[in-house]
Amino acid sequence: LFITIMGLGVFSSGGINTPFRSATTTPQAKFLDFYTQASTEESRYDSYWLKCNTYASLNNTGTLTTDPICVTPQSTKGGVFLWGDSHAESLSLGIRSLLTPMGVPFYQKTSAGCHASLIQTTMKIAMFKKSCDHSNQVAIESIAKLKPKLVIIAQAHGHDKNHWEAIISRLKSIGVESILLVGPVSQWTPSLPKVIIKPRNWNNNDLFINDPGLDISIIELESNIKHILPLSGMKYISLIDQLCLVRDGKYFCKVKLESGELLQVDYGHLSDEGSIFVVNEILADEVKKLLAD
Repeated sequence: LFITIMGLGVFSSGGINTPFRSATTTPQAKFLDFYTQASTEESRYDSYWLKCNTYASLNNTGTLTTDPICVTPQSTKGGVFLWGDSHAESLSLGIRSLLTPMGVPFYQKTSAGCHASLIQTTMKIAMFKKSCDHSNQVAIESIAKLKPKLVIIAQAHGHDKNHWEAIISRLKSIGVESILLVGPVSQWTPSLPKVIIKPRNWNNNDLFINDPGLDISIIELESNIKHILPLSGMKYISLIDQLCLVRDGKYFCKVKLESGELLQVDYGHLSDEGSIFVVNEILADEVKKLLAD
């Protein structure tokens, strides 16, 4: 069993040396320690390209300025621009892994909890609002300058509250050819690792599970999104349609990959392996098509 192997194998050498490490040595405790560490900003810095996260910059350094490489023009024109929140960031590794062999430029502007918008947010306060408003302003200005062929937008939730018509109109007016909106992933309460260590799930080898910890509000959000999308000029891809299935009226959602790694490291952010899986298996064909058109 994957989880048993992880308990006896990956963590048998004493586990990960981190301040989050529990005093207990049960396989479940070590399993949680591993994913607690995997969900830290330090662990996700490179794969999520957190150097492009305005909130992280403001929180850690006191400045809104992020790494210039995030929006610095590359030698090849066009490319892909990733815009959104930390859930957009969780797709970054997968997208970059797809684009690099193709020689396609990649750009990113994100901020924690920040939905793509042309106007100042009324949904955030304090540092989150300040960083979000700045991030969205930089995103639009950078897209106008870079003129990427494809803009990919993603966020944790709230897809039914964005002003999509205005966003589409603005992006098209500044030269963007294609816009891809990525739907939310299935999400778990309090987190996927904590759902997995429940007795009912711990020795379960199924890749898809049904559990009370599944956040049904996100599933319901998907229905609301489909009432307003697709809109002319923007393609929508549902992740939940691909990650969840219904059996006997119950939702079963993907929690593990064939290799055994969890799809997500916390309540919803993709693991590195999960990012590559979601992009390769769900998004890649459409991204390639939009770049080729």
